Amino acid sequence: MIPRSANADQLVAGSSLIGIGTINAVLEEKQIGGYGVDGQLIPAEDGGIPVTDFDVRPETVLKSDGTIVAREGFVLRMHGHTNNDPAIVSPAQFELPSVGDRLLFALGRNPGGTFGSGPEGPLDISDSFVKFADGAPFAIRIPTEQLLDDILELSGNDSSPTQGVVQSHADSTGPDGGLTEDEFAILLTVQDVTSLLSSDVEFESEIRDAKAMAAGVDASQVVNIDSWYMFSLDSVDPDRGLTFTVMDFDSGASTLDHYDIAAGDESGLVAMDSPIGDASTSIDVNSNGIGGMLAFVVGDKLVSIYTTGWGDEPLLALSDIEALGKTVLSRL
Repeated sequence: MIPRSANADQLVAGSSLIGIGTINAVLEEKQIGGYGVDGQLIPAEDGGIPVTDFDVRPETVLKSDGTIVAREGFVLRMHGHTNNDPAIVSPAQFELPSVGDRLLFALGRNPGGTFGSGPEGPLDISDSFVKFADGAPFAIRIPTEQLLDDILELSGNDSSPTQGVVQSHADSTGPDGGLTEDEFAILLTVQDVTSLLSSDVEFESEIRDAKAMAAGVDASQVVNIDSWYMFSLDSVDPDRGLTFTVMDFDSGASTLDHYDIAAGDESGLVAMDSPIGDASTSIDVNSNGIGGMLAFVVGDKLVSIYTTGWGDEPLLALSDIEALGKTVLSRL
């Protein structure tokens, strides 16, 4: 825990990493015993120190030691828990950031590779003047643009920061009215998937513009689709994977029309008793290289998640796929 910075000089001097990014997900809430002299975590005693690990997707890096670059996520560890459990006593009472928050992060490095901060680390740059993300005012009234320029100059960085106001993904649109690739990319991450696995698996991941691919074959296939992106994860040994897609249509009616076709009787999909979103359907196959499958509708978007894998065990159980679906729904 360090004092809140009074100006750009203190902010740059006291930070290992400064960048603009978005809280992508809550990875874990746990209690730790601090760090030993060897940099390893000490077992928690008497309840330990409550911490929350966040996955952050940086869009612009203003200061770094070279280990973090734009578009590559990092883990932010902050004191306290987001669930406000009365049984957990936080050493510092302040509001933690939320998934979807776009902030300026000024952070220190923890042993083990995570980045740490108290309330002084995340700053709100959505308005003309800077304030801390928990609402506390910056020591001096400084315009957001000036602070970013000062940080760049003091850190010797020639990059140009990207300005913007935090928006709900449901209201954010690309040039044609659909989700942008950046907005799609934070809906489901590699970390979301690996957090559900019982063992470490190394994946290759890729995001593809499925609308452009389909239009190249037959433009009539995408006439009612504003955007359509596909995120795939594939492991080599064993050969297993997951595919996540979001089709963003021009209207809710177009979405439901496509959903009715995709989830028809011949698909084998079964409507869920407790639907995800406006309507959802799923199936657990687990044979011939196919695992489980989930599709759901939210507004004008059709979301699907399915797994592949050879052998007796799919990459994830259907219950885990449904958990991922709820994660995506919370970020839309």
